[in-house]
Amino acid sequence: MMKVLMVAAEAAPFAKTGGLADVLGALPKALHQLGLEVSILLPRYRGIPPGEPFASFTARIGGKAVEGQIERTILPGSAVPVFLAVNEHYYGRAGLYGEEGRDYPDNAERFAFLAQAALELARSVRPKIIHAHDWHTALIPVYLKTIHQDLGRIKTVYTIHNLAYQGEFDRSAFRVLGLEERPELVVRGKLNWMKGGILFSDLLTTVSERYAQEIQTPEFGNGLHEELRSRAGELFGIAHGVDYDEWNPSTDRWIIRNYDWDSLEGKKENKLYLQRLNGLREDPEIPLLGSVARLVEQKGFDLIAAALDEIIKLGAQYVLLGTGEPRFHQLFWDLAERHRGWVGVNLGYSDKLAHQIEAGADIFLMPSRFEPCGLNQLYSLRYGTVPIVRATGGLDDTIRDYSDGQGNGFKFKEYTVEALLGAVRRTLALYEDKKAWCALQARIMQEDHSWLQAARKYLQLYERLVKS
Repeated sequence: MMKVLMVAAEAAPFAKTGGLADVLGALPKALHQLGLEVSILLPRYRGIPPGEPFASFTARIGGKAVEGQIERTILPGSAVPVFLAVNEHYYGRAGLYGEEGRDYPDNAERFAFLAQAALELARSVRPKIIHAHDWHTALIPVYLKTIHQDLGRIKTVYTIHNLAYQGEFDRSAFRVLGLEERPELVVRGKLNWMKGGILFSDLLTTVSERYAQEIQTPEFGNGLHEELRSRAGELFGIAHGVDYDEWNPSTDRWIIRNYDWDSLEGKKENKLYLQRLNGLREDPEIPLLGSVARLVEQKGFDLIAAALDEIIKLGAQYVLLGTGEPRFHQLFWDLAERHRGWVGVNLGYSDKLAHQIEAGADIFLMPSRFEPCGLNQLYSLRYGTVPIVRATGGLDDTIRDYSDGQGNGFKFKEYTVEALLGAVRRTLALYEDKKAWCALQARIMQEDHSWLQAARKYLQLYERLVKS
């Protein structure tokens, strides 16, 4: 049985700030179903219950010995082992990466410690492959091919979930990491962890076929397009899946009434509850749009804010859940004040409310400037909540524009308010045709976007890598 160790900064339900955690909470379970011996390593942040003691180790950080422990527990709802890297100084804090909008100044140390914990764990569990995720773990393939060549038989897969976050640090961080200064790891005058993952891993993946192509261009490559283009033959795009144990309106524990594609009346009850919860006019006939995302420009919130007055004039309501840039916090609070009864704003994050928005909204609004894959558009399909997306990255891969009874959502291409409003008007026009709208809902709810499809593609890559 092939052994794979996955390493990431977060995994649901232990620690979560976004989609990365959802992937690590679901993909290992799907791979386990396919017969792989998969385990996960992540930091034990404050609030994660201790596991069983497994091992002690010493990391070298900035030329000093730093003691750490590894504990073992289980991914809920599975037999997948989860290992926890323990160091109270690094991980016993209020945040995962920072607080009050500021990164912790010692993040280079914190995630170098995680990388070294992964290599120490590998000596015990002896995986064939270490699968590292995003910039926080990009040092693992670098270490394996430099100062830990004794573990050289282990292959590495490195997955880029979002190229916008690369792990950039002052060049003095080379000393912190225990590496000699390497010019090939410097971008824009700084040490760039993600570049290390790209150059030193054995195989690269990202989270949709379209995004794999986009990041090889100057527009989307964030300064790393040439390095990615140089490895085009080892770069693969695999779209995310949905954990239907967690995201399924027929069994969802968070929603007011469960429903399925053949019992859509239950969705109306969830809609009325969501309207009431957000102080909106309670009327099942009013189209209700929803968004759940980080409040950052990447997610298209500048477009939504600029279009919202017109969306309200079209007779629609809007509910938002998210947290992020303070300017968006204020902007959407002002919009909610101006449109009382029509706009509901929830600043923060709540798993419960995220599920309730998916169940209660008629339409999910996701006009991202760029989107590596996206999960909410896939959740929306299962909940019969018709997505409106911009045709970029994984949104373009997974949503097919509606026309004459075909397609599973509505798309627009240009990143403009006018293009977004055009898609909203087309969607609302179909909403008025109740027979066609219900047929669309029932059809998209039966699409299969489970993780098993993605897991089979990862398995093929793992087998190819081991054979090589």
